[in-house]
Amino acid sequence: MQDDFRAEGKSGVEPTGAATDAHVRPPGEESISVTSDQLRAQVQANGNRGVMHNLPAIPKSQGVLVSPGERDCDTAHNLGLVARISHGGAGGLHPALAEDLRGKRVVIIADADEQGRQHAQQVAASLKGKAEWVKVIELPGAKDLTQWVEHGGTRDKLIARIKAAPKWQTLASPGAKVAVPGVRASDVRPERVEWLWRNYIPRETFTLFDGDPGLGKTMLTLDVCARTTTGRAMPDGSDPQLPPAGAVIVSVEDSIADTIVPRLVAAGADLSRIRIVQTISDPNGAECAPKIPADLPLIEAAIRDVEAAVLVFDPFVAFFPLESNTHKDQDVRRCVASLVQLAGKTGVAVLGVRHLNKTFTPNPLYRGGGSIALIGAARSAFLIAMDRKDAGSRILAPLKSNLGPRPVSLKFRIEPTGQSIRVVWEGASDYTADSLLALPESTTGGPAGLFQPSKEAPVQ
Repeated sequence: MQDDFRAEGKSGVEPTGAATDAHVRPPGEESISVTSDQLRAQVQANGNRGVMHNLPAIPKSQGVLVSPGERDCDTAHNLGLVARISHGGAGGLHPALAEDLRGKRVVIIADADEQGRQHAQQVAASLKGKAEWVKVIELPGAKDLTQWVEHGGTRDKLIARIKAAPKWQTLASPGAKVAVPGVRASDVRPERVEWLWRNYIPRETFTLFDGDPGLGKTMLTLDVCARTTTGRAMPDGSDPQLPPAGAVIVSVEDSIADTIVPRLVAAGADLSRIRIVQTISDPNGAECAPKIPADLPLIEAAIRDVEAAVLVFDPFVAFFPLESNTHKDQDVRRCVASLVQLAGKTGVAVLGVRHLNKTFTPNPLYRGGGSIALIGAARSAFLIAMDRKDAGSRILAPLKSNLGPRPVSLKFRIEPTGQSIRVVWEGASDYTADSLLALPESTTGGPAGLFQPSKEAPVQ
C-alpha cells in the first residue's frame, strides 16, 4: 500500500529538451517541467478545466491522492506521495481527467466542510468504472491535508488511515439489485457475555476506571492483572472466569523497574505472563508512546505473545494521537471503537485509567476528564474515591454496567509490603458513586470526591 502512492525520484520525469510552458514546483525541489505539447494536450482534453498537478509522476504510480488544492498536492509530494488536483469544480472530474486515473488506486482527501465532502463524492462518482478502487477520507482535527500535517500528521499515519478506510461505493441506479445491509435478527445466535471479573469487568469490550490522582487506580489494575495471571479469585471473592492468562500493561506514568514490577510482585503476579509496553520505535527509529489506533497492530502482537486476557492503558488519553481532541465526541469514539474491535478480535478486556476533571458536579458521569463519549462508549465504568468516614480506605464504586447487574461497591486499603505496596480488600461498602461525590454536609473543603489521598502511602 505504502509503495503504491510513492513519488519517483526528485522530478518524476526525465528532461525532454522541449520548450517549457508550465512548471510544478514542490517546495524545496527543482521544478517539474511540462512541455508545451503536454500542456496544450491537457488543456484541450480537459476543456480548459485544469491540468494535472505533478502530471509526469502519475503514470509511474499505482496509487494517486486527489485533493482540491495545489497546496495539499505539494504537501503530499513532500511526504513522498503522488497527488493531483481535483479540478472540475462542483461537477467532479472532467471525463478526460478521470481517464488519466484509469486502473489507479485513488484516495480522495475531502476538505472538512460540507462543500468539500460533496465535491469529494462527486469526484469519486466521476471515477466509477475507471479507477481500480476509490477511497474517500477526511482527516480529523484539520480542514485539509496541509493543516493535518502541520498538526503532527505523518506519511505513516496517512497510509494507516488509507488502509483502514473502506472502499467508496455509490448508490445503485433505480431498479438495480442492491446488497441489503445488516443481518436478520433471527439469523443471529445469542451469546453469553464473557467476563474477566463477573459483573465488574466484561471481556471483548472497554471498562473505565475514573478517579483523582493518588487514590489507587493503577494499583487496582495491577491487582486485577496479577489475579488474572495466576487464576486467583477476584476481589469480591468470586471464582475466576478463565484459567490463568496473560496481561498487557501500556503505561507512560510509572517506571517499570522501581514501580510497576515491584507492585506486581507484591500482588502475587506471574511475571512471565505479563508484557509491559511504554514506548515503540517509529519509522525513524525514535522511541515514542504508542498511539491509538495506528499502533494497535503492535499491541495485538503483545497480546498474542503472552496470550493476554486483559489489556490496560494507563492513563488512557495519553495514547490518543496528537491530532485527536479528547473533548470531541467523534475523535473519542473513533479511538474507542478501534480498541473494541481489537478486544473482540483477541478476547481481551480493555481497562482504561482516567483522571477526574475539576468540575464541581455531583453527577459522577460528568466528572471524568475529556468528552462524555468516553464513559458513554465504555460498557462498564467505576469511580475510585476516598472513604468519607475513613481516610485510610478507598472505595471502588460502579458508575455504569451495561452488560450485567450493577455490582456492589467494594472497600480497599493500600498497605506497604516489603519494598512496595499492595491492595488489601475489605469487603462490600454501602457507598455509591453519587454519595462519594455529594457535597459534604459541612462547609469546609470541596466536594467529597476531591478529598486528598491518605499520607500513609502516596499511590497511583
